[in-house]
Amino acid sequence: MPQARMTNDKINIKFGWFWIVLGIIFGMFLGMFAFNGPLKLSDKMMDYTSLPRRILRLDHISFLGLGLLNIVYGVTARVLEIKTSKFLSWLFVLGAISMSMFLLVTVFYEPFKYALIIPASLLFTAVILFFKLTLKS
Repeated sequence: MPQARMTNDKINIKFGWFWIVLGIIFGMFLGMFAFNGPLKLSDKMMDYTSLPRRILRLDHISFLGLGLLNIVYGVTARVLEIKTSKFLSWLFVLGAISMSMFLLVTVFYEPFKYALIIPASLLFTAVILFFKLTLKS
């Protein structure tokens, strides 16, 4: 029996749920450091208002938000019956992965925050291209 090929929208829906699960696991891990939890952090990370800690919290939320963005993209493409390209599908996926990874690197090397324009540009491009497709449908 031939194996069914995964469509572009299905890739994003599955990836989105996977990314949300990772975000929840990441949040559970972060919770072990919060409120004088069982694990201790450096003084810099213990300060709730410090930039590294705020970026770490942003990273946790980006997993959830960008996972949801991938799901919304996949479901919208399916519901509106929009023929999407593999390129566009992977822009959403790579944008989510790179944003989360770039934020994590920024926690430990602050000047890297200027490189966040790369994943932001990937996601912006993906959203604009998809928006144009929705207008044509």
